[in-house]
This record gives sequence, structure tokens and C-alpha cells, in this order.
Amino acid sequence: MRITTLAEEKKKAFKLYSEGITQKEIAKTVGVTEKSILAWKKRYNWDKRLKEEDRDGCQSTFLVLSDIDREAILSNPYAADSLSHAISNINHNLKVIHQILTENQLIPKP
Repeated sequence: MRITTLAEEKKKAFKLYSEGITQKEIAKTVGVTEKSILAWKKRYNWDKRLKEEDRDGCQSTFLVLSDIDREAILSNPYAADSLSHAISNINHNLKVIHQILTENQLIPKP
């Protein structure tokens, strides 16, 4: 019997990956195979998202969550549209906040 949902496992796996944990350790911690971790890494473009996070100075977690959550609710197109719109707004706001902080020299420029 599964205690966590697949979406929760993917979120946890991405968080661990973003912290520099090896795929082998992630698989062991999350309770899936290394093959699953590799598949998720490729499918959800984890490396690209981490580069975007570094470039933008914003957490890209919302981007990967949008893919995972959208996958979980594909049977409801209205929910998928609402989720996509909400996450888009969150990402935009994070970028604006980062820009304001950078312009006011509250964080170093990349």
C-alpha cells in the first residue's frame, strides 16, 4: 500500500536533486527505482529548471509542480487551465520580486 502519492514522491525527488543528492540516494529515500528517478529527471527537465533557477534567482519549483499537478488532473481541463494560470502568475511575481531586490541591492546581481 502506497502511503504517499506519486506526485508527492516526484516533488520530494526534485527537491533532493536540487540539493545535490545523488540519484541513487534519492531513489532509496523516495522508495522508487533509480530508473524512475532518471525518467523523471528527463521528463521534467530537472537540469534545465535548476539552471533557470540559478539564472533567474527564483525557485523553479513551481515550474516542475505545474507539470506534476497538471498530470494528476488531466481528466479535468478546467482545473488544469486554472492551475497553469495560477502558477504562471506566481512565477511572474517571483521574477518581479527578484528584480526589485536586485535593483535595490538587497541581493547580489547574478
